[in-house]
Amino acid sequence: MRFIHTSDWHLGRFFFGLHLTADQEYLLKEQFIPLIKDTKPNVLLISGDLYDRAVPPLEAIALLDEVLYKIIAELKVPVVIISGNHDSGERLAFASRFLSEQKLFVFGQFNPDVDSVTISDSYGTINIYPLPYTEPVTIREAFSDKNITDHNTAVSEVLNIIKLKHTATNRAIVMAHVFTIGGETCESERPLSSSSSAGGIDTVNTSLFNGFNYTALGHLHRAQTVGNNTVRYSGSLMKYSFSEANHVKSVELVDMDKDGNCTSERIPLTPKRDLRQITGFLKGILNNENRSDDYLEVTLLDEGALLNPMEKLREKYPNVLKIERPMLIKTDTKFSNSLAHKNVTKSELFSCFFKEVENKDLSDEQKTVFNEILNNINKYNQ
Repeated sequence: MRFIHTSDWHLGRFFFGLHLTADQEYLLKEQFIPLIKDTKPNVLLISGDLYDRAVPPLEAIALLDEVLYKIIAELKVPVVIISGNHDSGERLAFASRFLSEQKLFVFGQFNPDVDSVTISDSYGTINIYPLPYTEPVTIREAFSDKNITDHNTAVSEVLNIIKLKHTATNRAIVMAHVFTIGGETCESERPLSSSSSAGGIDTVNTSLFNGFNYTALGHLHRAQTVGNNTVRYSGSLMKYSFSEANHVKSVELVDMDKDGNCTSERIPLTPKRDLRQITGFLKGILNNENRSDDYLEVTLLDEGALLNPMEKLREKYPNVLKIERPMLIKTDTKFSNSLAHKNVTKSELFSCFFKEVENKDLSDEQKTVFNEILNNINKYNQ
């Protein structure tokens, strides 16, 4: 059997005030759908966070509707979807029983009976077990089990039920939207709980997925394997923070043989506009011959004041979204108390301030300029 594993589309995303729906549409229509057409998978797995928020904008809903129609109705590929922590599971699962008859299987809310989707190939049956994102308290109440206190114990309980129900002769895939211990994070992921750190109450041990032929995970935005080669995050559809500038966004194309062994190929997705970080002096960046429409974070190494740097940069790079000025950041040390401020001149006081801010002494030329400015102020005030 062949399947494609993807997740974290975050349709309707805003980034520094920009709507990214057009960029998402380009990736889905111009690259993702043609990939499905060329590779002819038996099923598409989407492991949560289709939308960026519980009530998505209308254009994001329209885009998802169009994409799913092309995949299911035109390309005849079944789709299995679980909700993520950004989605509203209740809204996502609307009409899911009816849609399942059309080969769109949507799992928005936790079901204690643990649903499954069955796919067959020439070697037999594969069970796909979808685990929509669910708060531990919901699972604790569903099973009346006070021992379920966090995501790890909650997922463990559900997976134990699946293992008891699963027919041993069938191959098995699990879909989940979780934060695994050892997974590499980035800035654009929303924490699953108030303590979002490795080993915290929102993390899940990858050993829980032992015994399944493939685990299709969502939530972490970098494509990666965790624990072993069959437990994988596909990563997000595109870059959603500058911490992801060096990521290569992709989907997983997986072939499963008759014994359940999986061979995975990471297929890259190339956005219409990349998200990049560049560093340099303002003049050098402006003199660069290469114009770019990419989304940029620019780190300027210039010292002192610059006149309208964002405006100047956007003349050549229209999608500069952020400027960093590390040379203007104050040092960690507090303003020196070594001088008795009431007994020093203004020139000495400014020299001390400059030293703390710039971590170097005023030059003789700078001292002269400052004294001239000070003298002019004094004359004006007389």
